[in-house]
Amino acid sequence: MFRFAASNAQYQSDFAVYTTPFQTKTRTPFQVKDVLASPLSTSSIGVRWKAPEYDGGEAITHYKVQWDSSNQFEMQSTYAGSDTVVATQGPDSSSDQVLAYTITGLDVNMPVFVRVTAYNSLGYGEPALATPVSTNLRVARVVVKSTSLTNATAAAQKFKLKFQNFATLSTVSIPINGDALALQNAVAALDIVGTVSVSRNDHSLGEGAVLFDESGVDTPFAYRMEWTITFLTPSADAIDPNALGNLVVTLDATPVGVIAQADISVYEVRTATSLVSIQPQAVPSTGPLDVRISVVDASSLGVSWAAPSSASSPTRKYLIEWSDTSDFMQSTPQTGGTSYSIAAAHTQMVPGSTKTYTIRGLSCWQVWLTAMG
Repeated sequence: MFRFAASNAQYQSDFAVYTTPFQTKTRTPFQVKDVLASPLSTSSIGVRWKAPEYDGGEAITHYKVQWDSSNQFEMQSTYAGSDTVVATQGPDSSSDQVLAYTITGLDVNMPVFVRVTAYNSLGYGEPALATPVSTNLRVARVVVKSTSLTNATAAAQKFKLKFQNFATLSTVSIPINGDALALQNAVAALDIVGTVSVSRNDHSLGEGAVLFDESGVDTPFAYRMEWTITFLTPSADAIDPNALGNLVVTLDATPVGVIAQADISVYEVRTATSLVSIQPQAVPSTGPLDVRISVVDASSLGVSWAAPSSASSPTRKYLIEWSDTSDFMQSTPQTGGTSYSIAAAHTQMVPGSTKTYTIRGLSCWQVWLTAMG
């Protein structure tokens, strides 16, 4: 039996007595905690979770991971499946222990729901639905291609962005060689758009000072600029990014230049399907591992690294950048540089293997390394 009382700084109340005898007993486990799911590739999703706060008085023996195109989990669909993960017993089996499982063989065009359930000798507990880690509402990419580095980076020509469902509203004109911040400010200035984040990446076969990619791997045009626009939140008026309609990019009529409308493309990289389902999709490499810098001689640095542990597709090349400033804002070959090491042609690297690269003609520099799919 139990009795309870309330108290404050001055008094304690009378007891309320619970007179019915109560006896503890074992039960099925509580829900697992912090179930998260994230796309790993176009056919796989990673799931991670923590053990339940209470195991029900009996040791948890395993966890069941289920996925289905229906949130009812009838498990009748060809997209449905399940598997078990053996629970770890011993000193590492606390409720803060992180467990993981990779779902493979998924369809890139079919979002799925994922849930995890703990099991002890009395049966399965209450299932916990996974929350997608990737919460970006929409990701779009603008690509400008050219046969000439000089033409593509000339500031004369400009373009505007607008959305199909709000065709009367457009951004201010953006220089054809505008940086990520210029495009981000232009898009964010539209009242129909919430918070956005923009990044820019350039790819080329190299010319002149050869500051760009001359590897010949995955460079279909002599030069191209890519702006990736990530929509993070709805607008102030609660307009969802996916309700804006297709992104439309229009080249300004004047001034005239060598870039044509046909040289500008728009790709929808990701659109949200629901708040709890998750869809397999291509994702960036996890990045090079165990990056190390060593002094070779008075004017050279050696860079070594291990291949990324995972990626949506095999890593094709590595981008090595060096600069004498921490923001890597190099402007001439004398204050910075870029080079590409080709994974496919030179190293055939696999996770766990290493690659060594030497940067010559340096004095005091900082180095940045990126893996590219």
